[in-house]
Amino acid sequence: MSEFENIPKNIGDLIGRPLPELTGYLKASDYRLRADAACVIGDMLRDMDHKDLPAETISALRELLRDIEPKVRLEAAITLAILGDMAAAPILRELTARRRFRLDAIHALGILKDKEAVPLLTAILYKFLPTWAEKMQAAAALCAMGEGEGAAYLERRLRALRYGEKAAACHFIGESHHPKAFEILSDIARDPAHRLRDTAIRTLGVLGDVRAIEFLADLYAELPLILREDALNSLKILGQSHNLPDKAKKIVTSSGNS
Repeated sequence: MSEFENIPKNIGDLIGRPLPELTGYLKASDYRLRADAACVIGDMLRDMDHKDLPAETISALRELLRDIEPKVRLEAAITLAILGDMAAAPILRELTARRRFRLDAIHALGILKDKEAVPLLTAILYKFLPTWAEKMQAAAALCAMGEGEGAAYLERRLRALRYGEKAAACHFIGESHHPKAFEILSDIARDPAHRLRDTAIRTLGVLGDVRAIEFLADLYAELPLILREDALNSLKILGQSHNLPDKAKKIVTSSGNS
């Protein structure tokens, strides 16, 4: 019996475990534990300023790209994509064919900026069968790769009939670093009548553009209370990667004392 049998039962049990232990679980006999360990390592990477892992962990993740279970292959490929490891690309492209894994695989292809996936992702935009969410994710991945077709699609979907679709387009314009993201989001955020105003204010934090700091600090006083909370959270996020000027710093500091 494997030494890993009968220990963590679900992904929650793995959160906070040290990396060497998680690396061991990548070789567990239970495929769910292998998948969960790869997922938790990926979550750890997202929180790191410097995206790197020990050679042993990378080797174990690459081994999982050949796993018999598609869920395991997916989670290993997503984590390797965060590292920029192109070994993940063929697996992610393959898994876009499976509805259950399609959204996650497309998102990871965007993170990886796999140019070989451009024809596949472009086809998803114009096929009848994919859902609007799948098309939106494909457009965001293309936009993240600098493909104008993806950027144009996201802009068009800001005028979609469904609110959820419009809100998703607004979010992905920031997440994928659309070339006109700051201009688009700030225009929406300053419009009191715009239905996507809250989404735009939150997405300015995700975008990470230094110009958003001064913009949100200037906008803050005229916002209703519910939107001030969104602006405050975006300023806090921006403050993790940029030095906040005095006006923005005062807003963040004052909120902690209120």
